[in-house]
Amino acid sequence: MSEDEIVGIYRERLGLGEDARNDVEAVQAGNRLLVSKVDTLVYGTDVPPGMTPRKAARKAAVACVSDFAAKGVRPRWALVSITAPTSCTARMHGSMASGLADAADAYGFKVLGGDTNRGSEISITVCMMGLAKGVFPRKDAPTGPGYWKRPPAVPGRGGASPGDRVFATGPFGLSAAGLYAISHGVPGPRGALRAVMEPRARLDFGARAAPYLSSTMDSSDGLSTTLNEMAARSGVAIIVDCEPAADGVAEFAAKHGLDPDSLVYHGGEEYEIVFTLRPGGINDIFSAIRDTRTPLTPIGRVEEGEGVYVGHKDRKRLVDGGWKAF
Repeated sequence: MSEDEIVGIYRERLGLGEDARNDVEAVQAGNRLLVSKVDTLVYGTDVPPGMTPRKAARKAAVACVSDFAAKGVRPRWALVSITAPTSCTARMHGSMASGLADAADAYGFKVLGGDTNRGSEISITVCMMGLAKGVFPRKDAPTGPGYWKRPPAVPGRGGASPGDRVFATGPFGLSAAGLYAISHGVPGPRGALRAVMEPRARLDFGARAAPYLSSTMDSSDGLSTTLNEMAARSGVAIIVDCEPAADGVAEFAAKHGLDPDSLVYHGGEEYEIVFTLRPGGINDIFSAIRDTRTPLTPIGRVEEGEGVYVGHKDRKRLVDGGWKAF
């Protein structure tokens, strides 16, 4: 079964609306929105060779923070569940605890507690919570008790309109190139190793810019996945008319016989924010770009239609080739 099919089963049985598949979930709590997110890192699939337990635990937290960043919400609290075999030493547990502390210090959240369990391999589950300034929902928006299609304070994956421009908070391809370099013992492009071992979430930018964005999504499952999801949710077509590859990725791909488009569009593990802006909206987020030193990367534009296409005259359909858990 595919991941979408599995999620669909739970969504139907639990009475969740279509928008339950968002970067974060939000429910009304008084005059504010309680925002939450849960994510799991599994050593066998999510930790590359050479990554220390400290960096692995930090990465588990960053994955959650990145989803908050895409919605412009700062996480305030976290719960952590650690599953590990009995062979996991006190030193390894201490290293993972330090990695969680590193992330908490960097992104300003507090770990309240959690759970431990025994299992065949290490996995780290992080659940984060935060508060957003919220208002009660539009009368036509409810999808269930406490749920709304698009809480006003939290931009959704849908919302893009023809004429919008598409941007990201950084270029793509370094993480996929870095993973290849690590697994094959070859030098990677500049910045590739750090992209793999020390990913970062664009929280400061997201918190500043979110009110001005028409749609947003975290890119960790791959740029092609993100763009296709945003286009489908918005009921529009996205045209990629700018090259989003990071410096050195094309040269690295050519040297090692790799498809550069696969590294850039399908590699994933890049915790960037992909977002759309109304025409002229760049002026609204200029100070956020400047103050947070965010490397804004143009991606393309939004048109009427459906799907995602790359190119100008000779357009090629960009299929969703990103990470799938199943």
